[in-house]
Order: sequence, then C-alpha cells, then structure tokens
Amino acid sequence: VVFKVCSSRHVLQSEQMAAELASHLGIPAPASRLLFRAHDLAEWTTLAAAAEPLCPILTGLLQDMPAMLILQYVHGASLKDESETFDERLFEASTSLGRLFVLDLLLGNP
Repeated sequence: VVFKVCSSRHVLQSEQMAAELASHLGIPAPASRLLFRAHDLAEWTTLAAAAEPLCPILTGLLQDMPAMLILQYVHGASLKDESETFDERLFEASTSLGRLFVLDLLLGNP
C-alpha cells in the first residue's frame, strides 16, 4: 500500500481520475482511493494513529495535508531483474503496462 499526500487536493484528484479512466479503458492500474481529511476524519485519524509509531514524519504530514491518495500495488520484481519479463507469453502484460505509461503521459501524470 502506498500513501500519497500533497498540499493540492486537485493533483490527487487528477491522479484518481487517471486511475478511473485507465480502468474504463481496460488498462491495468493500481486500485486507489481518495480520502479527504474534512470528509473522512474518522478513517484519517485511524491511519494517522497507526502511522505514528512507524513514521512520525508521515504523521506530521497527515496533520497538514487536506487529502491523501491510497494506492494498492502488487509486489513483484524489478523489470530489469526479472528474467521472464520479455517472454513472448507476457506480451499482453507488457502491452498493458505500455498503455498505462502512455495514458499517464497524455494526462500529465508524473
């Protein structure tokens, strides 16, 4: 799980929109969810309390930020270290990953 925080909720909303668009286009992308501190205060507080013993810096950020994007990635090996990455059987997965990169590029999603 990855937490992204940003001082501009609009940046996170655009990333969430890109994930939704990818889903509708059939492009595999991480599952994601947008939380607003003002609207999701109970969940926000629970996450901040859980983060405090693990990463005090994150707890401080959560106190100052209006929104966070939660992304769920699948663990795997780096493409450069993966021996089967370029196997012809994995062409579809590689094509999907390329489509996701192009979509991010078109939407200006860093």
